[in-house]
Amino acid sequence: MLTGHDKTVDGFEAVYEFRHLTFQEYLAARGYVEEQFRGREVGVALVDLLKPHFDDSRWREVIPLAAVLAGSKAEATIKELTAACASLPADTRERRVRFSPDSSVVVALRQCLLDEV
Repeated sequence: MLTGHDKTVDGFEAVYEFRHLTFQEYLAARGYVEEQFRGREVGVALVDLLKPHFDDSRWREVIPLAAVLAGSKAEATIKELTAACASLPADTRERRVRFSPDSSVVVALRQCLLDEV
């Protein structure tokens, strides 16, 4: 759906968006894995791009999708997610896993494991 226009050097460029969040999340994940987005520095590891978003609820689906799409290149991301979960205080970690999976990093790691990344 056309949502507006962005000003560019050459004038204006039409901006289209998928209104359904699932498509946006998938395309964001794919863009990160395949290095297809504006401003992406070449040579930066996927995990380094995703790590700042580990505890951001808006990235709960993007991170596992990126891990699935990355395949064997997702190992570093899984290790970092595991380390981030392990660094949670023990009582918080147990409460979040058992009763209220509010921590986005816990949710992301669990989804990666469920998706057999």
